[in-house]
Amino acid sequence: MQLEALSGHAVHLAREKRREGEGEGASYAEGDEFRQNKGLTRVVEMWRETVKQLRWTWEMKEDIRHLLSAHYPEARYCILHQKLQALQFCIDRCRKEEEEEKKGDNKEVRASARAPAQSSSSTLRFPDREACESSDDSDDDHGSCDMKHENSRDDGNGKQHLGGGKRGSLVDPELQDVLGPTPDEVHALTILLKRNEHDLQATMATVKLHWRGLHTAMQSFKHANPAATYIEFESWRKRKGEGGSAASATMAAATQWLAPVGLRVAPRIIEALWNDTRPLSVQQQPPAFEPAMLAEKILDYLETISPRILFSTLGAIAVHNAIVCMYMSEGVQAGAETPLGAIRRFEREVFCKADSSSSSSSSS
Repeated sequence: MQLEALSGHAVHLAREKRREGEGEGASYAEGDEFRQNKGLTRVVEMWRETVKQLRWTWEMKEDIRHLLSAHYPEARYCILHQKLQALQFCIDRCRKEEEEEKKGDNKEVRASARAPAQSSSSTLRFPDREACESSDDSDDDHGSCDMKHENSRDDGNGKQHLGGGKRGSLVDPELQDVLGPTPDEVHALTILLKRNEHDLQATMATVKLHWRGLHTAMQSFKHANPAATYIEFESWRKRKGEGGSAASATMAAATQWLAPVGLRVAPRIIEALWNDTRPLSVQQQPPAFEPAMLAEKILDYLETISPRILFSTLGAIAVHNAIVCMYMSEGVQAGAETPLGAIRRFEREVFCKADSSSSSSSSS
């Protein structure tokens, strides 16, 4: 693991510095390096324990402690926080699937106990459809019934939109609950698209595999709006992904995967994928991702994270927390001048003196 390599590197660095120490300052430099590298080793141990606790939380399907933000990766947070949000999303999804599976088993048991024996000729009933007679020798009638409903669709408000003829306003489709890509996944996807930029089929397959939810969103949009065009889909995707129609920040984070921050995909790739997609409702679509596999991928990232990314992220968090603590201190609350304010005041005074001296010299 890279963190174990980091602790070993810290010990090696201390030994090298000890050999390089000269004169009376050698003992001080040696002690200082020892303290610094002991701190690095301690951070590695704490991070290892943290990841171990996260893995236990995932296996027990419990909530991540002290995670008070939304259970979707939000671009305003650092990469580590987004990974925790993504892991919590996978935990929620697995618990939901387990509950639905239990409910489904109970329903099947009750239905099998109550269902009467069906005759060879029976009436098939579907929600929001008129009854269709079905028998061994009535294939033509059954097919005509399906064709009659092929071109009509309910938008959820009791309005029927015809697949052919004059098209009405676009309908906001029902989407799967999808976990968007985190910054490291966006970076990896960008590299893959760059490598295969001359192979359209390869880039389409890459986007379909790594941009979770895009293909299913196209299927849902086509199903809700049979006569929609690629331009209309792109306009809806960008507006929805940027949270333009969301009522809150949490709802906006739930659809950020439609327009991931930092992801640049050529329009011809998305258009080709759009043309290759057939309409399907959410109930007919396969899952956009497997939460168990994604959770293992997240934990693997946390276990093998680069020391540079880990320490730069933790360092930025520590600086931010220190600034927040200082601004919450009694001195700031009482109106005392902050160090940053003193520096800016000093800069203004220096600039004012420079401007006054230059103006006096020019007048003389």
